Amino acid sequence: MGAPAAASLDFIEMMIAKQAPLTKVLRLLCLQCLIDNGLKQKSFDYFRREILHTYGFEHLVTLKNLEKSGLLYKNDAKSNWQRLEKGLKLINENVNVMSPDDAAYAYWGYASVTARLVEHALKNHWRGIKDSLSLLPGEIYIEEKTAVPIKKGKKSVVLVYFIGGVTFSEIAALRCIAKVQDKELVVATTNITNASEFLKAMIKKRDEKAIVRKPVSYTHLTLPTIYSV
Repeated sequence: MGAPAAASLDFIEMMIAKQAPLTKVLRLLCLQCLIDNGLKQKSFDYFRREILHTYGFEHLVTLKNLEKSGLLYKNDAKSNWQRLEKGLKLINENVNVMSPDDAAYAYWGYASVTARLVEHALKNHWRGIKDSLSLLPGEIYIEEKTAVPIKKGKKSVVLVYFIGGVTFSEIAALRCIAKVQDKELVVATTNITNASEFLKAMIKKRDEKAIVRKPVSYTHLTLPTIYSV
């Protein structure tokens, strides 16, 4: 799964030439950074220049926002993607999307990192994946406490909190995990989002004044529908 970097970059270049929506171009560039641990200096400068020439120089702020968020960056180091994918088993090409028993069904064969982290936390309490955790950006804080005994016939309740937002596909993946592990998961998040909405928040627009954040949302995964308050 995935294409060589050169072919992917050629496709992104073609999209820019065709003036495809900026959100789609930026989404692919950010994904390429994730896969290749950043863009080479030459490619980084080239795409930065092409985006500004094609979509307008006001997007200097857009590109800077993506850089500050750690989504668009240059790096000549070797990619950690293959180690991360193998360590967390992010790819499952044989998943049954019609009768799922694996979180990878939500993305048709790809399990999000968030889903795998929750899955391991519930099952093994981070044992066996600490090497993979070290490959993720940002600091990691783990505090393990003795669980309260569960009464017979009751399910354990686990709270999962997403700061910055969660997608409906990630929620679907967590539903699958809750069902397979017979747990009751409650998700709290600052926002329900998707790739397009996330990138739109990063894009500098003419006469833009402020971005209003949405209130905290809560989702109870044992229910057939999603409730937000």
